[in-house]
Amino acid sequence: MIIIATVSKRIPEEKKPQIRKIVRKGLIFLAILAGLFILTRTLGITLDDILRYTPENPFLAGLLMLAFYGLKSLTVFFPVPLLMIASGHLFSTSIALLVNFLGVLVATTIPYLLGRLYGESELSKFFSDSGTVQEIREIQTDNQTFTTYMLRMLQLPMDLVSMFLGTEHLNYVHYLIGTLTGMAPTVIATTVIGENISRPGSRYFWISFAVMAGIIVLSFFFFWKYLQKHYPEKLDLVMRRIQKK
Repeated sequence: MIIIATVSKRIPEEKKPQIRKIVRKGLIFLAILAGLFILTRTLGITLDDILRYTPENPFLAGLLMLAFYGLKSLTVFFPVPLLMIASGHLFSTSIALLVNFLGVLVATTIPYLLGRLYGESELSKFFSDSGTVQEIREIQTDNQTFTTYMLRMLQLPMDLVSMFLGTEHLNYVHYLIGTLTGMAPTVIATTVIGENISRPGSRYFWISFAVMAGIIVLSFFFFWKYLQKHYPEKLDLVMRRIQKK
């Protein structure tokens, strides 16, 4: 409580309403994750479909999950969170995290390479949402890694961001580091949900949920502090994006 009070005193009064909106958005995000867990637990149909076709051999199961991630990069409606939950349910925590991070690498590399190969003129039909593309352009900075990290943290459409940054010929290593670090909170949180999907309401579930919330809050805190220090001119733009979500 002391920390919260101290931080609150340092926030300008004119910024406090915006901060409160951000906090509400964060709580809504956590509620959505919890709702996703409850829905998957209640219905179980789509998750079972994935698990039904997963081999018992862990190595083959991991390869199949990566294939699903690759398929997602070529389809709009294939849900990545469901793949993360399935991996969390199938594997131990460490293996599930490895599979999901590799899956994210696959799912973001394919559209990046397509964008790099064909260029923006050839992929104009994928950029028909000019508002989103314009938003990406405005958010870009001179730091390729942080630009990618910021776009992932703000959760703009994953495939569109990947393809567009490919057309911009971002350095792949910088792109990859920004992608994996920016998506890490979501990967970790959703994997934890999958790990505890068969134990709803248990002590382990609530501990995992608390850890998940802590990771998301800390990640956003460090993101915001870095933005304030190095790119203060982007603060209002990022604030508007968060409020839109």
